[in-house]
Amino acid sequence: MSECMIEIAIDEAKERLMSARPGLYAGFVGWAYDSAYESQSHSALIIKADRGYGENPLVWFICDTGNSDMALAHTEVIKNNADKLDIIMIYARELEGSYCYNYSCIGKPYDDPDIRLLSENDREQVLSMTNVLSDDDNEFAESIAQNLLQSFLDMIKNSGSSILGIFDGETLAGAIVIDKPNSREVTRIADIFIPRQYRGRGYAPRLIRAGLALYPGFRFMYDCGSDNYPSIAAAKSAGFVFEGTWDFLDNE
Repeated sequence: MSECMIEIAIDEAKERLMSARPGLYAGFVGWAYDSAYESQSHSALIIKADRGYGENPLVWFICDTGNSDMALAHTEVIKNNADKLDIIMIYARELEGSYCYNYSCIGKPYDDPDIRLLSENDREQVLSMTNVLSDDDNEFAESIAQNLLQSFLDMIKNSGSSILGIFDGETLAGAIVIDKPNSREVTRIADIFIPRQYRGRGYAPRLIRAGLALYPGFRFMYDCGSDNYPSIAAAKSAGFVFEGTWDFLDNE
């Protein structure tokens, strides 16, 4: 370990993240973290996670906790661990270029008669919804649809998440995946998908509010691309507040 990277307790790292960036804390508790450090500037948190696969299975998370010297923290990680790196994930208030937004919100009660939890009995509806994509849909929409389908199949096997569906009469018109909390404080919205023919009807914010109601009082994390304007609008409409930005970097 580099002399300029000072190891600190995981609990201390959590406390500092929660105080400075609640949304980043929501993401932090879901990481398979190994160790936590602070940068030479004593402001940026550096967390090492071991994904357990690939030639270089390490992911380093560099988190801005206020007036952080993110460039210095990045340099420290690169300089001392270049031979072991796979991915560096930067969390900061603002990043340049293409990145993702991070939002958070506290779960609160909500009731919608058109929304319910999906079960194995809804398999055919889920298959139909996720496999019929419009010619106007891009690769991102297709990947979200397939992610949701895989989450549904995983849910049937091990109940690792909850999936809510919104119905137009008897037809499934959209769905949202909510991770079951892995702590007593936070969870996240994993995926949300609305087929093109049902977009523009306000279904996404309704699904998000219903998802929040599954765990009232918990803090939810919501991520989306900085150029995904419909997703940003849906999050804000459901009460999510901007926390910061994040991006993946390589070790070159």
